[in-house]
Amino acid sequence: MKKMNLRFIFLVLFLFASFGAIFYNFGGHEDVADLVPKDRCVKSAYNDDSKTHKISINCRDYSGEVYTIIARRWSDKSKIENIASNLKGGEAVKSFICSEFKPSGEERFSEEIRHLHTCLSKENGITITSNSRAAVVFYINHFEK
Repeated sequence: MKKMNLRFIFLVLFLFASFGAIFYNFGGHEDVADLVPKDRCVKSAYNDDSKTHKISINCRDYSGEVYTIIARRWSDKSKIENIASNLKGGEAVKSFICSEFKPSGEERFSEEIRHLHTCLSKENGITITSNSRAAVVFYINHFEK
């Protein structure tokens, strides 16, 4: 009788663990690969696949210039609101709000790092960052197609 109860307990635990794993894989998080626009962009070779919340993307515009963009998905609504408050007063580009950040003590930074352009889409819960305004606008235009 004890052996039967022990088997039943292990069976129930196994079923709970199995359903939990299935729920986590299929409903618990979204794939960041969905943030890569298909027509002119690809996942960067320098992307860290262990980061499940952000992705590095390379896009090539129509003149052949290559842009690198970091896209990040946010699930915490309070963090999204905090980012939105920091971007308040920024430029609206389609459904994104964008701003340029300039670090203090600019002489310490290289030209590429002096200007970071960051955009937030509250409805999609994503931010994109690049060192070029043209890069974020190009990404937004292709992301929203």
